[in-house]
Amino acid sequence: MNNTLHQTISYELKDIVSRHLTEIRQYVPAPGSPNVGTPDDILCHLKRLSEICWRSNSRNVSPERLQEVQDAINSVESFLRVMNQDLDASFEQTGIGQILVQAQAWCQAALPVLAGLSLQGVWDFIAPVKPDHLRQLAPGVFEAQWWKPVPWMDVEILRRTEGVTIHQEETDPKHLPGGMAVRFSVTTG
Repeated sequence: MNNTLHQTISYELKDIVSRHLTEIRQYVPAPGSPNVGTPDDILCHLKRLSEICWRSNSRNVSPERLQEVQDAINSVESFLRVMNQDLDASFEQTGIGQILVQAQAWCQAALPVLAGLSLQGVWDFIAPVKPDHLRQLAPGVFEAQWWKPVPWMDVEILRRTEGVTIHQEETDPKHLPGGMAVRFSVTTG
């Protein structure tokens, strides 16, 4: 993010917070004028969205990167909703609005790329591993589940399968007492 855009985004965030505090003061009186700062976490999310969506190709995206972008978009939009900021066409003309529009377009372009492998294709790809249940959590992200007793050799084979990236392993999850859940993505080609 260049310095001009950084300053613009910082100013817009301060303005949004300031307007929101002015609205709240009608209902909750407070002494003096508040010192309005820039919400650093939201500024960081916007910077990251700008870096990812303007500098990386959505056709070569990993599930982790897509999740990072979606999480950042959700955080920024949640903040804006709390601040009673309309996300209308005029807001899309602001620096923050332009970053959100670009990030959403980037996600839409990335989704078909990650959705290319079907659930049956994943079953075939991870064979000879045979989980008791396999489900798709998000485009390109899957979860293999084993009931008790867990065949640890299957888990080990999945860990070592070329093209499989393990994101999270959970032993004895609440929804699977005594079992195992492994979240992973598959990279083909």
